[in-house]
Amino acid sequence: MACPTGALTERKALQSVIEALGNPELYPVIQFSPTVPAAIAEEFGLKSNKDVMNLLRSAFRKMGFRQSFDASFAADINIMEEAAIFLERQPENKKFPFFTSCCPSWVRYIEVFRPEFKDYLSPLKSPQQIMGTVIKQYITSSAGIKPEKVFVVSVMPCTAKKAEAEADGSGNKSVDAVMTIRELIRMIRFLGIDLGNLETEPSNTAFGLSSSSGRLFGISGGHLEGLLRTISFMSTGQDLNPAKINDLRGLKSRKEARIKINKQAVNVVAVSGLANAIALLDEIAGGRDDFQIVEVMACPNGCINGGGQQIGLDEKSLKARMKALYDIDEEEMVKMAHKNPTVTELFDKFLSKPNSAMNRDILHKDQPKPAII
Repeated sequence: MACPTGALTERKALQSVIEALGNPELYPVIQFSPTVPAAIAEEFGLKSNKDVMNLLRSAFRKMGFRQSFDASFAADINIMEEAAIFLERQPENKKFPFFTSCCPSWVRYIEVFRPEFKDYLSPLKSPQQIMGTVIKQYITSSAGIKPEKVFVVSVMPCTAKKAEAEADGSGNKSVDAVMTIRELIRMIRFLGIDLGNLETEPSNTAFGLSSSSGRLFGISGGHLEGLLRTISFMSTGQDLNPAKINDLRGLKSRKEARIKINKQAVNVVAVSGLANAIALLDEIAGGRDDFQIVEVMACPNGCINGGGQQIGLDEKSLKARMKALYDIDEEEMVKMAHKNPTVTELFDKFLSKPNSAMNRDILHKDQPKPAII
C-alpha cells in the first residue's frame, strides 16, 4: 500500500518527466492539485493568491510544458457525476452510505482490508484520472494531437497518486507520471526558475475554469461541501443556501453535518486519518445507519497535509493552507460545479447526461489489480 503520511520514500518521477520534456515526439502537459499553489507560495515566500497560480503556469511553460491544467476542473466533473449517482441510489436507499473514492489510500484500504464495503465506494475515477482522460481523449485530440503522443504529468500532494496512475486499467494510461509537491519544488530549484521574477501567465486553455467547489477538495470536508451544493441543485433546481457549510469546515478529524434538501435530511460525515476512518467503519458494521454520504481522506486534515507535501508542518502552516482554499471559495464568482460553463459544455459535447452509460465508460473505474509502488 502506498504510504499516506510520507514515512516511506516514494518512487521519484523527475527523471521520466525531464526525459519527456526533452523528447520532440511528445506533447507534454501538466495538471496540478488545488493544494499546489498555496504550498509553493509557502515554500518560496510568496503571497498565496491567484497570482501564484499564474506564476506556476509561467514556470511550467518555462520548463517546457505545452499546456497546464488545474485539476479542480476535473473535481467539478467528479461532483456532477457523483451527485447524479447519489440521487439515483437515494430513493431505494441502496448501496448506502455512499463513500467518496478520491483518496487512493482509502480506496486501497477498503479493497484489501474491508472488501465487504467495496460496493459502497463511488465508482468514479479520481479528479487526477478524470483530468488525464479528458486531456487525452478530448482536449488535445480535438486539436489533432494523437493521445499516444500526449504525456500527462500530475503534481499532487500525495504519494499514493503514483500508485493510482500506475494501476490505471484503461489500456493507454490517463496519467503518465506523478510528481509530488516536494519533487516540483526540487525541479523548480534544479532548473533555476525564480518565481519572484516571472511574469504571470493566465490559463492558455478554455479548460482552465473551475468552481471554488472543485478547489475545496484539498481540505477534509471540502469534497462533501461541493457535492452537497450540486446534489441540492439537481434535486430541487435551486442552489443550496447558504452554500457554505460551517459544520464541514476546520481541522477537526471528524465532521458531521445534517443538510435539508428537498424536505429531506441528508446526513453526512467527513473523516480524515485512516484510524478515524476505521473507527467509523466499525460503527457502520455495528449497525449505525444514519449517514447517507461518507467522505474519507487517509491523511490527517486531507490533501493540505498529504504525504507528498513538505514534511514537518506545524498547525500554523496547515491553517494557512486551509485558509487559502476557503478564501478562494469566498472570492470566486463560480462557487458550484453545475455553474461552471466549461464543465456544462464538456457534458454537452464530449460526455453525456451525468451518470449516463456513455459517462460510465469514460469516467468510471475499471477493476485492474492495484499496483504496489
